[in-house]
Amino acid sequence: MSIPAKILLVDDQQFVRQTLCSLLRQQSHWEVHEAENGKAALERAREIKPDVVVMDVVMPEMNGIEAGNELRRLAPETKLILMSSYYTPEEAALLARRFGDGNFIEKSATGKDLVPAISRVLAEESVPTAGAIKSAAVCGRRGFPIGVVILSILPVSFFLGFRLLRKRHSLTVEASPGI
Repeated sequence: MSIPAKILLVDDQQFVRQTLCSLLRQQSHWEVHEAENGKAALERAREIKPDVVVMDVVMPEMNGIEAGNELRRLAPETKLILMSSYYTPEEAALLARRFGDGNFIEKSATGKDLVPAISRVLAEESVPTAGAIKSAAVCGRRGFPIGVVILSILPVSFFLGFRLLRKRHSLTVEASPGI
């Protein structure tokens, strides 16, 4: 008999937590725990040492970004899946890459995407490779050649970089006389 994977679900909305925990508990090989905000999540993570943390980004007390950063420091081996309904796809991709696991789920899609996402990160744990080789192997398993993945990230990086520049230096174009 194998040891069940420990999953910690973090969301400030009780209804969302209950619904998603019910969905996750249908997986007999997972032990599901919950927390209502980032601060409580860190306490639970110290207690149970989860394999995967599924965390909402927007929460009171300590949001998912702050808690994710702290979780990385405390337990770098724990996989993190972020979820939210407040971000554009480009922003979501940036957040997902920021945490290294590359996992972000829109809350509206958690019913169909959450179980496969957790299964995928748990399967990645068992791949005995290191660093960049692991990334290439994971991308290959998902059906994406690593070159395609890198090329697909470039436009998003350019877009987000341009957005930041535009915010810092408000670009205004003045009409030239005689035009």
